Amino acid sequence: PTPIREAYNKETKMKKSNNPCLTNTEALKEVANRTGLPINAVLQAICSYHDIIRECINNGVEVQMGELGTMRWRSKPPRYGVVYYDFKTKENLPPQDTPGFNYPYFVPKQTWKRELKELTKFWENKGKEESEDGE
Repeated sequence: PTPIREAYNKETKMKKSNNPCLTNTEALKEVANRTGLPINAVLQAICSYHDIIRECINNGVEVQMGELGTMRWRSKPPRYGVVYYDFKTKENLPPQDTPGFNYPYFVPKQTWKRELKELTKFWENKGKEESEDGE
C-alpha cells in the first residue's frame, strides 16, 4: 500500500481537523524509499529546503515550490488606538497600538487545484446522484 493509504487507515489524526496525517518521519522514510538515498541525506536536504523557504519569506521573496504552488507573504498593517475588552473585569482596556507584521501564505498552482478537485468530487446526499443519472 502507498503511504497515503497507510496514513488514511492508521490512527494518527490531525488535532484540530481530525483528518488523517502523514507524520514527518513517515514522509522522510517515503522520500528515502523512492529516491534510494539514506534517511540522513533526505533529512538534511529537506531541512535545507525549509531553511531556504524561511529565509526568502522573511526577506520578502516569494518561493515557487515546483508543481505545488508558491509560498508568499502578506502584510498586516499597524493599528493605532485599538481598544480591547477584558471579559474578566467586563471593562474596556486602555487603547493600545498594535505593530504591523508579515505572515506567510501558500497559493496552490491551478493545475494542482483542478487535479485535486477532480479526485475529490462528491455529493452530500444520494438524491443528487439519482437525479444525475436521469431518473
